[in-house]
Amino acid sequence: MPFTTYHLASGLLVGLFLKKWVNWLALLIITTILVDVEPILVVTGVWRQWGPHGVLHTFIASIPMGLASGALLYITRGTLRSLRVKLYLESDDNLKSYLVAGVIGWLMHVLLDAPLYYDIRPLYPLEVNPLRSSLSIESLWVMYDALLVGGFVA
Repeated sequence: MPFTTYHLASGLLVGLFLKKWVNWLALLIITTILVDVEPILVVTGVWRQWGPHGVLHTFIASIPMGLASGALLYITRGTLRSLRVKLYLESDDNLKSYLVAGVIGWLMHVLLDAPLYYDIRPLYPLEVNPLRSSLSIESLWVMYDALLVGGFVA
């Protein structure tokens, strides 16, 4: 996914400010990787829906999927500990910090994708995407590039 670096940067930037309340590594994994499992399943034909960005790329799915992802990462936190230490991403390591990271990470991913992709329906079951074309593409890229720089500086 070419947009993944922006997701990574958003997780780094938001994680910096919220590291007392979220597990930073969980936020990065969910924001950058887990949400985009859906388009991979659709493109490979494993899952059929209206487009690559389907029901999991909605705000309503962000809550249960974020909670489930956070819980899954909490259960597997022992295997991620060495990565968290190597990346200097020490933060809270309790269940609540993983669950909050899951919901925030999933919401951020949908929010960043919604203005760009025609097939996203962030307000599902509504068929419209009010975020699509809400800003010019040039404005979006300036905002996303600023997010990228800010995230990597963080």
